Amino acid sequence: METIAKHKTKLLSTYKQSQDSARIVASAKYLARLALTADDVLIEKHLKKILTEVLWMLSEANGKYDTRYRSSEVVRLAKEEPASKVKIQHEHVFPRKGVIEKILSQRQALLTDPNLLEEILDETVGCVVTEEQHKSLSKTEDGWNRYKGIEVLDMSLNPPLVMKWHWPISNPASATDQSKSSDTKLLQFEFWQRLSEFATSNKASIKPPPPTRGQYYCIIPIGRSDCHISLTILIKENQIGCQIYIPKSKQLFNDFYSNKEAIEISLEIEGLSWQDLSPKNACRIQALYKFDFENQQHEKAFIWLLQTASTFKAVFSKS
Repeated sequence: METIAKHKTKLLSTYKQSQDSARIVASAKYLARLALTADDVLIEKHLKKILTEVLWMLSEANGKYDTRYRSSEVVRLAKEEPASKVKIQHEHVFPRKGVIEKILSQRQALLTDPNLLEEILDETVGCVVTEEQHKSLSKTEDGWNRYKGIEVLDMSLNPPLVMKWHWPISNPASATDQSKSSDTKLLQFEFWQRLSEFATSNKASIKPPPPTRGQYYCIIPIGRSDCHISLTILIKENQIGCQIYIPKSKQLFNDFYSNKEAIEISLEIEGLSWQDLSPKNACRIQALYKFDFENQQHEKAFIWLLQTASTFKAVFSKS
């Protein structure tokens, strides 16, 4: 375990991406993809060990103790008590065990769509805390929710910004922008969490996974590797959506489109949107629904999303 005194300079520094960080991240993500493609050779114990090392590579890509996120207590001690022997720890905000379990549970979908693997690996965020703070982190929450009662600083700004909701922001422009974005991510997180609980309590046929972060989409496998369902919430636009997302196969999209009339009759959804996302390889078939997040009961949105996703799965998993 390292101490404040040993790393005081790094702990007080403004966070900046190192010149090598992009290459380190790309290399680590490639290693994860390579390990997943070799799952017929690697035993699960070794695969988990490789993925564990990958997560360490990602969280330490810019350094172990000069991470973007540090507790305000760590920074205070480095500034006011530079000789402090208080122990510090590089902590994974989203615990490695949970991230690895998520990867292994979605292995086939991740191999089909590399973007999905990147999205999970991008949850790898490091935060420097004191040893005492590390011990106090919630054992029942996930992500930044584990940090309740611990003030965290975003050290990419000067002066550092106190994270209101503790949600990482990829490209901060200003404190105001960060606050708005953080609030949106919290609303997204809470929406998906309540949808997952609603589906479980009502024994729905579609089981949205509990969220690990705030994001506008939620992925639902449909039993095939070439496409999946993606539920979306667009809070600013007051819309929710359900789509079949096809990451790589224009041919599959064309096959579906050739049966467009029959599919639309089966779905019984007006205004279905068929989108070839060229020049990207991806395509999608999307249904949108107007929903006022401020004034309508969320239960109405939950029912539409679950019913629509169930219909989509029934139609497209067999097509």
